[in-house]
Amino acid sequence: MQRKWKMTGLAMVCALALAAGSAYAGPVGKVQARQMGRIHQGVKSGQLTPGEARALAHQQRMIRQTKRAFLCDGRLVPYERAVLRNMQQRASANIAWKKHNGRHR
Repeated sequence: MQRKWKMTGLAMVCALALAAGSAYAGPVGKVQARQMGRIHQGVKSGQLTPGEARALAHQQRMIRQTKRAFLCDGRLVPYERAVLRNMQQRASANIAWKKHNGRHR
């Protein structure tokens, strides 16, 4: 029963993060929303364990926090955009790897 509540809570956090991610403008926000959708789908299908989903959600939070810090001056310069893109590419690779590593919940 407790596991069911944890999974429900994790699904709600993913859904909220997905909704919050689409509020960001530009391609960085779109990628973020798509990645959260992939994480949510992995939890739902059983491809991701709860621990894997937590780690991936944490990585997404770090990307959001980095973007927020970069935007404190009001804009993203090319270097900052490249850093965010690199972080998102690593996160995407982690999502793919964890979804296909053979562990199931």
